[in-house]
Amino acid sequence: MRLATTSLLLISCQLAFAADRAIVFDDFGGKPNAAAVRVADAMAEALNKSGLMEAMSWSFLDPSFRDALLASRISDPPESPTLKYVMAHAGELKANYVFSVSAKGGATTVAIGKLFRDGRQIWSDKLLVSVKVAGKNSQSDEVASIANTWIEKLRDTVFPKARTAPVTPVQPEPGLVKPNPEPKPKPPVEETLPSNDALRQRVDAFHKSGSMAQGLSALREAVDAQPFDLERRSMLANWLLEMDQPQEAARQAQLGLTVDPANIALRIISARAWVACGNPQRAEQDLNEAIARKPKSPLVLEALAETAILRLKGDQALDHLNQIPEKEWSSSTRSDFILACMLVGHKDELEARLTGDAINAMPLRLTNKTVHRKLKQLTGDVRAMMQQITANPATPDAPRVLQEIQSQLITTSEVLAVLKKREFEAAANGHRELAQNLLSQSVSTLLSYLQTKDEDSLSDARIDLNEAIRHLDMIKEDPEKPNGK
Repeated sequence: MRLATTSLLLISCQLAFAADRAIVFDDFGGKPNAAAVRVADAMAEALNKSGLMEAMSWSFLDPSFRDALLASRISDPPESPTLKYVMAHAGELKANYVFSVSAKGGATTVAIGKLFRDGRQIWSDKLLVSVKVAGKNSQSDEVASIANTWIEKLRDTVFPKARTAPVTPVQPEPGLVKPNPEPKPKPPVEETLPSNDALRQRVDAFHKSGSMAQGLSALREAVDAQPFDLERRSMLANWLLEMDQPQEAARQAQLGLTVDPANIALRIISARAWVACGNPQRAEQDLNEAIARKPKSPLVLEALAETAILRLKGDQALDHLNQIPEKEWSSSTRSDFILACMLVGHKDELEARLTGDAINAMPLRLTNKTVHRKLKQLTGDVRAMMQQITANPATPDAPRVLQEIQSQLITTSEVLAVLKKREFEAAANGHRELAQNLLSQSVSTLLSYLQTKDEDSLSDARIDLNEAIRHLDMIKEDPEKPNGK
């Protein structure tokens, strides 16, 4: 389906003397105009028939246009671009020409065509257009006449060499040259591109060995080889998320969605990427779109759970995950379940899931980020309880709340051990481990104080808390602001 009424055309000029590319569009400051759209459509058809240029319509049903867009770095292209926008992005589409079509008037409309090269206007023309052109029952021959007139004028002015008569090859005298034998057809070359299963196995090996850059290179090559394979693009976007490159992950997901807006997997990846970018509004748009299409899809429920995990809402995450039949769980579903159990302090369920395979499958950066945020949250919880207990040693809920904090500290320590075992950010997680131990000691001392009312215990708990805060503050880089390495 055409994007609204925009008729943006990418033209690869295959001339004998030059190979130029142009973008042709209806220029109304981002607002479509029926007359200009019809003229632009007719011009695209005329250009294809003329042999002067090849034309591609701004339509995601056009494979040539999709190829040009996917090969670029343009994300979220507008439905009706402005001249300024097209000029700014022409280079990304490998275009050195821009042709704009605009229209003015009512019953008698003037169609205006302008040609720009490298940002500078080099040609313009005006033609009268009857009201029928802009109407629903437009006369195709009249519209085509406008486009053909412009093509002829371009031949006479901008591309005069295109009129050069083709050279007729000199025929040899009969009998002087032996006729060449008929060439034998070459056997078809079999494609050697790896299947998606083979590609997945290859990058999984890179992941297990920690060779993230090599995995990224392999996925980019695979996507470049088959740019419309959305499964490959999903793998690339997920890999970029794992490498803490959420903006590029979002761009790749959005490019895939221009090809298939109903692709739930890409919609979910896009939402996760926007969350990682700190743009929850965009993430919510993608999630709402996914929910509207498949509200009970395991992918949708898992994405909702992961969003809840990033907000440290373990109970909400478990609610979403428990709606997925366990036989349909993937490795990422199990990892999300482990993190949700960590957040709420479900020690037994966490230990039952945290086996060898699950340890190796845990997403390191998401796990690291969640552990860091949880320790920050627990530090605030311990500080708040200490203030309440100091003001009122008989605070009714103090023992229960401290026990819950202690349970969450225990489960956090078990997940932190996964990061230590896999040698991920050893220095930073060394400080987190010390902070976790100090917080746990502070909570134990506070529980003891509630029984004995020994002021020394309260003082010791405060010292341990301050030391825990100091160790967390020594972690220079906040996992919420990755360096992309």
